[in-house]
Amino acid sequence: IVRPDGDIASQWDGTSSPHNTFLSENIEDPNIPDINSYIFTSSFAPTSFITDEFTMSYLDINVGGIVTDITIEVYGSETIAIDSTVNIYIAGAWLTAKPLEMTIPNWYTYTWTGLSYTQGDLDNMQIEFKSIRPDSIPGVPTYENFDYLQYGDILDLAIGSTNNQFVVTGWVNPTLLTSSLSANSIHNVFISKEGNLEIGIDQTGKLEVYLNPSPASATGVYGNTTVFVPTDQWTYIAVRYDQGDVDVLIGETWFYKTSTDTEPWFGGGSMNSGNDFTIGAELTDYTCFNGKLDEISVFNYTLSDTEIELHGGRTPPPSLDFLAEFEELTGSTYDSIHGYAGTLEGDAKWANGKDNFGILFDGDGYKIFEEIYGTYMYATYADI
Repeated sequence: IVRPDGDIASQWDGTSSPHNTFLSENIEDPNIPDINSYIFTSSFAPTSFITDEFTMSYLDINVGGIVTDITIEVYGSETIAIDSTVNIYIAGAWLTAKPLEMTIPNWYTYTWTGLSYTQGDLDNMQIEFKSIRPDSIPGVPTYENFDYLQYGDILDLAIGSTNNQFVVTGWVNPTLLTSSLSANSIHNVFISKEGNLEIGIDQTGKLEVYLNPSPASATGVYGNTTVFVPTDQWTYIAVRYDQGDVDVLIGETWFYKTSTDTEPWFGGGSMNSGNDFTIGAELTDYTCFNGKLDEISVFNYTLSDTEIELHGGRTPPPSLDFLAEFEELTGSTYDSIHGYAGTLEGDAKWANGKDNFGILFDGDGYKIFEEIYGTYMYATYADI
């Protein structure tokens, strides 16, 4: 229940006096009440419905006899179609609820006929407004305090629509492997190029790769129960793409097919165009990495097994298009080939790396959803 600020709210919530005293404002149809000065009900509520009950205490009808009709006038509106009703509790029982159906801000009249009540029956009468909360509409989520390095839209030559060969290598040292999953079914993403590349590690330490070449995208898993990426120690990894043929190096072991003995990208050609290149996360669902990374390299050509293995020991093979060594310790970080600047976001920070310094990511962040209910049902004035 949402109530306005000011005297009426504090009086309503804090008094033992009859609530009908707050409705005696002498505002009658066709005058329009100030909706900021009256009690109102909102369909935004933590429960599936919301109820406001006005206890009327003693109502003096000033004449003897029998009450045969009761009319309630309400100024209000419902901005979308929801199930809202008004009802009366009298002489120990509820009458039949009437739908409000207030399509525009206006005065609406609700009448109960065929009644037979005395003055005594009217004492402690209640008026109830009840609204079924409409289904919420998820708003656009916002993401706060996630850790990653943002380089922008780079490496379109190496990992782009004009190239059908590339190699990505790096040293990884995960602290925690979670169930966090990207839209492309990759866990704990630590390298991504939006739309065409994600590399991550599942909870058992297997390396997961998403690639989007022409004609179709696919995901592959590499590793087994004896060869995997462990937590809290450095492991050298490499992903080689050569015209649909994908090979993966984990530590000192090569995998020429996935864990299920398949080649998901067989017959693939050039990569489809991608967007921002990010280290430490992917920025569609903010699936991120918890741990340290160092010496991230991208080559715009294929390399032999030996060349890739030697690069793990810092022997630079040809066709190196990107190398992030993370040695700056302040400000942005820059790759050693073209000077691409990477901005540290969230709590990403320098730490001890595999080769001197690296980058530490804590894997934390906040994904905030705003639920929009989009309607208010005003019950600002009731005139008996």
